[in-house]
Amino acid sequence: MGEDSVSITTERSFNSDRLTFTATYPLTIGLVGKDYMQDDSGLEYIGTNRQQMGDGGIIAQITDNKTGKIVAVTGSNWRALVLQAAPINPTCVTSANPIAECTSSTTPEPAGWAKPSYSVK
Repeated sequence: MGEDSVSITTERSFNSDRLTFTATYPLTIGLVGKDYMQDDSGLEYIGTNRQQMGDGGIIAQITDNKTGKIVAVTGSNWRALVLQAAPINPTCVTSANPIAECTSSTTPEPAGWAKPSYSVK
């Protein structure tokens, strides 16, 4: 288990981090990705000339430190579930009142999502 060393509120277009953890095979890998958003509008830097939508994402490579073998790499075969999407109407990005004009969607985290037996429906 690990967490990015750079705070989610830090203004950066991209950062890279290395996490070390202990695990046994077979591996179950569960990642949670978050992007900074100032409020439920989904925008960041509201009221400034940098007001914009976020652009979070994850790219991961997992290496067995004992063998040096790459054991997992994120790709199109990985499953993902978006729990909060905002703004759904991207035209609101220039709004002077984005909390009132931008729309969002929130889904609760599914029970047991991190268990090997979990299946996306």
